[in-house]
Amino acid sequence: MPEELKRRPDERYGDDRGRIYRIVRNASKARPEAPTPPPSATTSLAQQTTAQLVAALTHHNLWHRETAARLLLERSDAEAIPALQRLVDHPFAPAAMRALWLLHHHQAVDVAILQRGLQHPQADVRSQAILVWDASGDALKSERAAVRKRCGDSDPQVRMTALLSLAPIQASEATDIAQAANFPTDAWLARAITIATGPHPAAVLQRIVASAQRPAQPGLLSDLAALGAAQTDPQQRLACLQAFLALPDEQQRRKLPLTQFCNVLQRRGSSWMELNSKLLPAQQTALQETFATAQQQLQNDSAELSTRLAMLELVKHTPTAADILKSLVTEDQPQQLRVAAIGALARFPAPKTWETLAQSFVRETPTIRRATVNAMLANRNRTIMLLDAIEAGTIKPGELDRSQSNRLLQHSDKTIRGRANQLFASSIPGDRQQALATYQPALKLKADPRAGQTVFRKNCATCHRVGEIGVNVAPDISDSRTRQPLQILTDILQPNRAIDNNYLSYSAITTDGRVLTGILVTETATSITLKQAENKVETLLRDEIETLKSNGVSLMPEGLEKNISPQQMADLVSFIKNWRYLDGKTPLSQPLPEK
Repeated sequence: MPEELKRRPDERYGDDRGRIYRIVRNASKARPEAPTPPPSATTSLAQQTTAQLVAALTHHNLWHRETAARLLLERSDAEAIPALQRLVDHPFAPAAMRALWLLHHHQAVDVAILQRGLQHPQADVRSQAILVWDASGDALKSERAAVRKRCGDSDPQVRMTALLSLAPIQASEATDIAQAANFPTDAWLARAITIATGPHPAAVLQRIVASAQRPAQPGLLSDLAALGAAQTDPQQRLACLQAFLALPDEQQRRKLPLTQFCNVLQRRGSSWMELNSKLLPAQQTALQETFATAQQQLQNDSAELSTRLAMLELVKHTPTAADILKSLVTEDQPQQLRVAAIGALARFPAPKTWETLAQSFVRETPTIRRATVNAMLANRNRTIMLLDAIEAGTIKPGELDRSQSNRLLQHSDKTIRGRANQLFASSIPGDRQQALATYQPALKLKADPRAGQTVFRKNCATCHRVGEIGVNVAPDISDSRTRQPLQILTDILQPNRAIDNNYLSYSAITTDGRVLTGILVTETATSITLKQAENKVETLLRDEIETLKSNGVSLMPEGLEKNISPQQMADLVSFIKNWRYLDGKTPLSQPLPEK
């Protein structure tokens, strides 16, 4: 918590107020309510008989039901069992559910009671009956088949409860588990099916693929494919691969699970190529056709971008992936596709490609720069190439964001760490270090944030916005609650020390000779948009641009202190730090100076 907000008096506001009792979503279905009992004299529940307490389980008031259930549990009176058994069929779900659990407490849930609970018209009761079966252990083990049937229940909550209670299944139960895939499946149900599947993904996949009732959703197939690839038994992996190769490939139903299968195999140090020789000839053909169509869709410039991105994830596992990815990285392709290709290419050495990316760094957009540096940092040899580029001046230290700089400065390799620290230290001009040393004592002066507001309006408001003053061109400096004054002063005097890649200055030279400088805020396949000081915006079509390159510096100029005295600097830092408290509405540990 910021220092100025500690010990403020409103920290304990609300201690004397109530708390939220219950939240119900608007889409909740109305459940049958308990019959309202006739008015009667107030009677302590503790004084009522066991039979009366059982009857109170159907009370319309929640407190009565909860208290009656607690008293029955505490009494543990076996005389309640017959009445509780009859209550299992009650149409009011809360009464039937409490009856089931109280019978479980008495160890009085037999096969007949369980069956009545599993077939109750209310889904909540069916779900609780499954949980009672699960909690009963060996006593009702023979009724596992009855619970398996609930995997095909019409209610999704019942299906999920059954799946999770059965987990992990035996291979012989795969058909029952596959029933759940015949219904619309959200992410939670798909995860429940995967959990229930356990060590038998091939058996479940085979049943789902063979089912003609309803095509399984690609997300579920992908989850099961990932589970299959994670198996240590090569035969399980092979059977999973064969299962989804049997799928028709319309709407990417085969490609998506195959992608997930290949991704998991790769993370485990394996590859689909190790299984290829064990496939039947027809299956090998289907697999090669799947990869071939994926490559065609990836290289089709008129295809949907989402489709191309999905196909890249599959194509990167093919033997020719490196060459395809190189062409996508270096060609004029959509930015999102290039970023994905750079990430995928990080698996391959390709030194010439990384040299090309480093050399073209000055012309790239912030998103491509960030992806390039991250990929280079992922490999020791490429990290050395990155340091070479920084030393050569191709890439400037300030063009790396803070996290990337820290990865270099704190690298586990002593040689890389030492070289990075040397390069970054020498990148700060001497006059900037001197400026910081000169103005640092100003932080000890008594500051007036209201006077600092005037300084901000005159010197900073053309690019920065704080409260209602200025425009949003440069980075947001208004959220300064956790920042220390020295950090703020350093950013003012050394604007190029650490630059957010999204706020680097770019210069565009147009075909008619104009030179425009600003921050690159939008990029599409056909145009770019530069934002300049005073919130001026210039949109240029790509065919109007002769040259576009980064200047490697912040849009904020160095030397701002030449127009600001030490006292004014102290006031400015105080305003940036405390602007939100100037209206006097927020209690502070130490009040600000009076107007």
